[in-house]
Amino acid sequence: SHVDHLAVRAEAYLLQGTIEEASGDYDAADRNLKEALWHAEASRHDEVAVDSLTHLVRVLGVHLRRDEEVEQLSLRLTAAVRRLGDRRRDARAHHSLGLAAAARGHHEAAIVRLENAVETASKIGGSHGRLLGAEIMVDLGRSLAAAGRVGEAIEVQQKAVDAFEVSMGTNHPAVATATLALCESAAALGELGRALRSCRRALELRADPSVPSHLRAEARFAQARVLFASKRSDGALAEARLARDEAATSALGRPLSEKIGAWLRGR
Repeated sequence: SHVDHLAVRAEAYLLQGTIEEASGDYDAADRNLKEALWHAEASRHDEVAVDSLTHLVRVLGVHLRRDEEVEQLSLRLTAAVRRLGDRRRDARAHHSLGLAAAARGHHEAAIVRLENAVETASKIGGSHGRLLGAEIMVDLGRSLAAAGRVGEAIEVQQKAVDAFEVSMGTNHPAVATATLALCESAAALGELGRALRSCRRALELRADPSVPSHLRAEARFAQARVLFASKRSDGALAEARLARDEAATSALGRPLSEKIGAWLRGR
């Protein structure tokens, strides 16, 4: 039927949009996610509509910074996810809404959204809920740190590390995301020993060749900044140069490479 055809197209556009988001092609992601949303709403495919809105809020709010558009989409997403009553999608929606608020510097509003998302994820059974909660806690910790609540940030990020390790194993590269966030918060609090241990651990976890080079560079640059704060300038600058060159090897890493280059010029 025509409705079924629209629903299938909605799923295809959603898949294409999420692939483009992951690859950093945010303009293309925006176009395809909007097509997914239109087809999903036309076919009353509520799950795809919510997923499309969730990704659109993140793409437009975090990466493209089209804030007025995000405000309108946020209202639609909040209403749609409430109607659907799906906890996993509810948690992911509030995660995206929190990230969009954080990108605008609205850290307290982001914290409220992200705490809501963590609470919802905690009600989902099994490892899926634990992993989803851990992923959100990493960003909650970053918002807490940005709001000056660094002690709380460290507590939340340690919980995220523990949850990732329980679900994925202590040596899985996914653990590095939370470990790296913990490094940044510990450094902000002046706990440089803990920060350096966390950064080194994140770099170890991302040493596997299967891990994209820009993620390895991200961990290496965090370690360089902690070394610099520890007055170990020579080691810090050498690590930062290595991170800059590592990041430059992929399109996804080029913005990071430029950021590291600017940091080096300031030193």
